[in-house]
Amino acid sequence: MRERLRPDALGIALAIALGLPSIAFGYGRDQALFHYLAREWLAGRWPYVDVFDLKPPGIYVAYVPSALLGAAMWPARVADLAAAVGVGALAGRLTGRPGGVGAGALLAVAVHYALFDFWHAGQTEIGQCLFVLAGIAAARRLIERGLSVAVLEARDRVGGRAVTTRLRGHAIDLGAHWLHAG
Repeated sequence: MRERLRPDALGIALAIALGLPSIAFGYGRDQALFHYLAREWLAGRWPYVDVFDLKPPGIYVAYVPSALLGAAMWPARVADLAAAVGVGALAGRLTGRPGGVGAGALLAVAVHYALFDFWHAGQTEIGQCLFVLAGIAAARRLIERGLSVAVLEARDRVGGRAVTTRLRGHAIDLGAHWLHAG
């Protein structure tokens, strides 16, 4: 059993080491806003009523530890790194392959921090991925135990907000890039 855990432990340790420099990143535009909303929430003001942003409330919860420590960004960055490791580990576990958890964690952290610089890390999407993968893992476990499961998509197609369609022979993004260009 210990021999089987070594590749996973090594992969997770490497993933954490790869992501550790991100803890020193400062605030980007979005992170400063999330921190502000968390601070205001702690002061008794309500998101979407007294202070406004368009992200789901979970992101403000992730920034509450930062707001409790004044202007410290590192707690939110630690939560972001933990979410990236968790997403990869869950995805790797879903493969069912030996070492998949560690390889998934390492790959997720590498992609997360390569694609999302400090301006774009610390967002809600990494946490949303964690919940989606946890739901898929739970569905798989229930199926393995002989239960009937239905995994529902909110729309009549897979892909959430991101979708590309063709118009007069040209690919047109109708989803996330259109909403968040930049």
